[in-house]
Formats: sequence, structure tokens, C-alpha cells
Amino acid sequence: MVSWPRIVFRICCTVTAVLMFNQAVFAGQFLAGSFSALHTHRENATVAGISVLLTGAAAILVRLRGGGPVWPAYACLGLFGLIAAQIGLGFARVLAIHVPLGVAIIIVTLLLTGWSWRASPGSRKPTAAPGDRELAAGSAGTSPAALPGNSEPAALPGNSEPGPNLGPLPEPLPDKSEHISMPGSVRFGPESPDAARRPPAPALAPALAPASAPADDARTEVSSA
Repeated sequence: MVSWPRIVFRICCTVTAVLMFNQAVFAGQFLAGSFSALHTHRENATVAGISVLLTGAAAILVRLRGGGPVWPAYACLGLFGLIAAQIGLGFARVLAIHVPLGVAIIIVTLLLTGWSWRASPGSRKPTAAPGDRELAAGSAGTSPAALPGNSEPAALPGNSEPGPNLGPLPEPLPDKSEHISMPGSVRFGPESPDAARRPPAPALAPALAPASAPADDARTEVSSA
């Protein structure tokens, strides 16, 4: 549904555009020989200036009540200044500037009127506050950093606070302990070329005589006595 401040703004823009276009019509009638059109041209300029002021007030109303942009109000203020300068140039008969400036004023007024009917002043999309984004992220099961427009760093796994970006971890150095050998040493590993030159293990000494031999000799002597 169209809000009433926007309706007022559109009506004011349309009335102003019609008055500005009539200025060119009355000027043409005067140049065609109708001298009474000059008086109408002068009075219509005053009415057009008042209409521009009302259009600026409507733009401010749209800004305050509907959240529309603020630049239409400044545009109307600039148009009012141009119309005041245009009236002074007309009374001074400076037609070399009066005519092209009038054309420029009419073009700007038509552009503003067309924008008022195409755009939707007062329907500006509200922006979500940071707290609302975090609440939406919690309800959706996502982190606030994943939401658009949030530049906060993501939290590390297992940590509720965001941590600094440490970059990629360095690769571990290869283990070269098995390939290090002192000069002049001989390696006897399973894949070593010196394994064939390994000396054989010495054979075990023969088993000693049993310790019970002296006891048998003593029993023999006792029996012979």
C-alpha cells in the first residue's frame, strides 16, 4: 500500500513539472506575438517557485515518516535557487542565459518527477543490527562470521572466541636418523652392504665336567679302605 507522504510527494512533483512545462509554452506564445503571454509567463514563474518549495517539504516529510532518501529535498532547494536566478535574468533581459537555464530547470524537474513515480521513497530496506545477526545465526545453527556483511574472524574448533590466523602449519622434517653414520664405521643393518662381511659368532666352549665327580672318587676311597 502506498503511504500518504509518498502520494503527497508525487502530486507535488507532478504539479511542479506541469508548471515548468507551461513556462516554455508561455515563452513560445510571447515570441509568436502574443504579448499578454509575457505577463502569464511571469506570474507562472512565481507559482512554480512556490510549488518547488512545497515539493521540498513533501520530500522532507517522506524522509521523516517513511525513511526515504534525503537528496530529493536538496534537489528541490537547488531548483528553487535556480528559479530565483531565472526570474532575475528574465527581468534583466539576459536571454542568452535565461533561455538555456530554463530548459535545464525543466529537464531536472521532469527527471525528479519520473523518479518519484518509479522509485518507492519510504520503503527503504532496514539493515539488521549486529545483535540481530548473531541471534539469527544462533537460530539457524551457523556462526555469525558466516553471515553476509560480517567481517569478524571465525572461531577456532573447541574455542568460543575467534583466534588469530596462524597460517598453514609447517611440514615435519624427514627422519634421517637411520641414514646417519660416522666416518669409518661399519653398518650391519639388514640392508647394509657390510652385512656379508660380518664375522661369525664364536662357538660356545664345551660343557664343564659335572661337579659330582670328586664326590664319587671320595666314596671309592672309603670303600677300598
